[in-house]
Amino acid sequence: MKYLVVTLLLLFLQDNNRASERTVKEETVVSITSDGWCPYTCLDTEENKGLFHDVTQAAYAEVGFTVDYSTSSWVRAINNVKSGKIDILMTANTEQGKDFILYTGFYVADATAFAVLKDSNIQISKGADLTPYHIGKVEEYDYDETGVWEPYIQNHPNVLNITSSAGENHLLELVNKKRIELAVLNRDVARHYISTDQKLQNIRLIHTDISSDLYVGFHKSERGTRLREKFIEGFKALML
Repeated sequence: MKYLVVTLLLLFLQDNNRASERTVKEETVVSITSDGWCPYTCLDTEENKGLFHDVTQAAYAEVGFTVDYSTSSWVRAINNVKSGKIDILMTANTEQGKDFILYTGFYVADATAFAVLKDSNIQISKGADLTPYHIGKVEEYDYDETGVWEPYIQNHPNVLNITSSAGENHLLELVNKKRIELAVLNRDVARHYISTDQKLQNIRLIHTDISSDLYVGFHKSERGTRLREKFIEGFKALML
C-alpha cells in the first residue's frame, strides 16, 4: 500500500508539473487579430503578414513570447478582442480607446484618400464636394475622427457599402470598372494595391487632410494590461 501511495503521489506531481508547463507556455503565446488591410495587416494566409504583425511579433520575441495571428472581418476582430477570445486588436484607432487599452508609443497615421479614374475631373476639397458622386466605402470603417468629413461619407445619399472582408482592393476595382465614381479608402492601402495590380494603373488618388492614428489595442483585463507591459518592454528593446 505504501508503494502505491508513493506512486500515485509521483503521478500527481508529474501531472501538476505538466499542467504548470502548459500554463506557462499558454501565457507566453499572444493571440493577435485584425482584418486584411495590407500593408498594415495582410491576410493570415499570405507570406507577408503586414507591418503591425511584424512589429508586434518582433517586440514579443524580444521578451520570449510568440504570437498567434488570425484575420477576419473588422467587426468580428473587434468583437473577438472585446469578448476576450483574442488578446490584441491591431490598427485600433482612438475611437476604440474606450473598449481597449491602447499603446500610443507605436502608431501609424491613417490617411484617407479618394480614388478616381485618371481622366476624371473630380476634385474634392470639402465634404459637400462628395455629394454629387456615386461613392463606395467599407461600411464598418470610420474615416474621420474629427467628425468634419464623416457625416458626408457615412450619410451620403448615393453610396455603395462593401464589407471589410471584400477588401478595399474591391473598391478600386469598382472605380476601374466605372461601377462607382469615387472610392473612400486608406491612402497607403490604396497605394499598395495600385502598385501591385496592373489593372489599377488607371486610378489616381485625391489626397485630403483627413487623418487619424492607428495603435495596438489590448483586451481590457489583467492579462491585457500585462501583455501591454510586455509589448512595451519588447518594443523599447527593438528601438535600441
